[in-house]
Amino acid sequence: MPISDTLLTSEPWYDLLAKLVGHCNDNEFPHQLTKACQLLTHYQSTVIIAYPKGRLPVHIYDNLPAEQISLTLTPYFAGSYLLDPYYELGKNQSPNGIYRLKDLAPDHFYQSEYFRNYYAHTQLSDETGLLININPDLYVIVSLGHRENDEELIKLQLKNLQTSHALLVALCQKFWQKNGVGMELIYGQLDEEQPKYGASLDKTFLNFGRDFLSDRECDVVRLILKGHSSKSIARVLDISPDTVKVHRKRFHTKLEVSSQAELFSLFLDAISLVPLNSDDDPLTFYFEQHPRQGIP
Repeated sequence: MPISDTLLTSEPWYDLLAKLVGHCNDNEFPHQLTKACQLLTHYQSTVIIAYPKGRLPVHIYDNLPAEQISLTLTPYFAGSYLLDPYYELGKNQSPNGIYRLKDLAPDHFYQSEYFRNYYAHTQLSDETGLLININPDLYVIVSLGHRENDEELIKLQLKNLQTSHALLVALCQKFWQKNGVGMELIYGQLDEEQPKYGASLDKTFLNFGRDFLSDRECDVVRLILKGHSSKSIARVLDISPDTVKVHRKRFHTKLEVSSQAELFSLFLDAISLVPLNSDDDPLTFYFEQHPRQGIP
């Protein structure tokens, strides 16, 4: 059906809405939610991820092409989600809403190594996420992907979603509040180790570099990994761009890296070595296995 202002009064929409309400208590709900969102927007793909507090993100649903899953979702759940603007959005307890990636992302996100190594494989020209706060311990992101590079078309496609947003939020809250933080209805009981591990990865990100760098250098490293430019880092930390450059030069020397690509690779390699529930700097484990000249 073509995009128009009459979609929300059309028979296909009411049929889908009836199915969505009808499946509000069973594991068909995420699939019906996807169909409803894609009918409203004509976006071509959907990924639904739940973020329970202190746990790893939980993959709820996707309709991605099979060849994309290993290139995108696998590294995402392995730890790349820590750099995702949508993860940051929900963790900061932002209000329910429709958020486009282009409005959330730091100024150098599309030049970041996170983008090159993970996000570019999605082949999306645009991503719009529905943030749905279920309770203080759980939020859900419904990520809608677009593969046509037409800004005016995208804005038009989002109008129906914006109109229906409050209804979709209410239905999602009903579904996940009933089925619990662990989504037991869909996946069964979560592994008891998962709460520790999810909290541990957040801690790992905050601890990255602390044994080798100053606190301010660690701040700069984290912002670079998320896709901020030197000017953006200066604004966030309330320091001058020249001071940011000094910090960048210092951590490059201390960590013996010469590029953002090397820093990103070091980050991923290091966090993969951290034992469960550790409160240590991941670089300590990395340099024990990969000694470098000048690094104790």
